[in-house]
Amino acid sequence: MNFLKFLGVTVLLIPVALPAGSQKDVTYNFRKTRWGMTRKEVRISEGKRKPVLDPTEKEICYVDTISGKTFLVAYSFVDNKLVSGAYALMEKHTNYNMYVEDYEEVKELLIKKYGKPEDKWFDGNDYREMLWRNDLYKDDPDHWGLAISMGDLVFRLCWKTSDTDIMLQLAGDNFKVRLNVGYFSRNLENLQEKAKEKETKNKF
Repeated sequence: MNFLKFLGVTVLLIPVALPAGSQKDVTYNFRKTRWGMTRKEVRISEGKRKPVLDPTEKEICYVDTISGKTFLVAYSFVDNKLVSGAYALMEKHTNYNMYVEDYEEVKELLIKKYGKPEDKWFDGNDYREMLWRNDLYKDDPDHWGLAISMGDLVFRLCWKTSDTDIMLQLAGDNFKVRLNVGYFSRNLENLQEKAKEKETKNKF
């Protein structure tokens, strides 16, 4: 699950509208695309929107405004097949707690579309939405945003559809905060693993 190292840039991702409905209503896997689409097909799906960076064999990135917020939209490919997508919030806040508010807004949009989050992680293990690495501010919600920016607290939730794993994450480090939503193809996961193995092998 690399995908721009899960958008280590200070940004996130969210579908153009996140329409309400159950998993059975999902026509696309990510925005207006299906897993396995080529780079050309993905660019056609974005219409006249132009990439914000020069497209590569591995990624194509756009910027979109959703619910009044600006997101980086990223598509990731292996062997010219779409294998994952993501939204990364590009908004910057001086009040770190505003990132928590952004997280809650995105969370509600995802619940409306995909229903209640999973109670088990992708590997089948139980997990909690809030992961404390240092509980200094655990009893002080007014400083949870600061705790996130320091890497002491991570918010994360996941959803599953028939062929997609979805992860919402709010995390930070060195006083920088990232709010991301990643969409990962379950059926094409083997392509990602092979590409990762090949990339690692070529470094030695």
